[in-house]
Amino acid sequence: MRRRDPSSQKSPADSTITIMLKSLRNPPISLTLPSQPLSTSVVDLKSAIAKEVKAKSIEGVKILHNKKPCVDSKTVKDFLGEEEVPSEIEFSVMIMGGVAATENKAEAGNTAEGGEKKDVDQPPAAQGPSGDEVLESEEFWNDLKGFLSQRLKNDGKAEEVTNVFRQSWKGKGGGWKWGGMGMKGWSKS
Repeated sequence: MRRRDPSSQKSPADSTITIMLKSLRNPPISLTLPSQPLSTSVVDLKSAIAKEVKAKSIEGVKILHNKKPCVDSKTVKDFLGEEEVPSEIEFSVMIMGGVAATENKAEAGNTAEGGEKKDVDQPPAAQGPSGDEVLESEEFWNDLKGFLSQRLKNDGKAEEVTNVFRQSWKGKGGGWKWGGMGMKGWSKS
């Protein structure tokens, strides 16, 4: 049996990998992310796809590996075997209805008369709902859950914490209620 020289093997912690994201359905997407760390999360992959299709959030972007859905808290390393780190890995992408439609709206805002693209030096000011309106949207709570899931690396705990925040916001959880005015606005209900 031949022994490998330990100095010639890549350390998994130091390794990078090329990530290929492909959609077989509309919208057709083929995105290659070279030299990504193994700690790249599924949420990071969803964010890259959302940016590619100019979607407002990662909601509606699904990542699959070997035809199985990937949980947001997983990292690329979780999908690799115990073997040597390969040079690339491929994930399938599913864009749920309505997500890719935002691309056309974003493009329409950057065109001048005659259909030519405008030179856009600065991004437009933030538009859309804010304050209470945002907190009542399902998109906000899904984004919060995705963020917590990525940070906590535990989907169950992320769901639990999101629910605590949501119930507190609605004034139900018997806990804290928001009354405005910065941090002084929190009061025991």
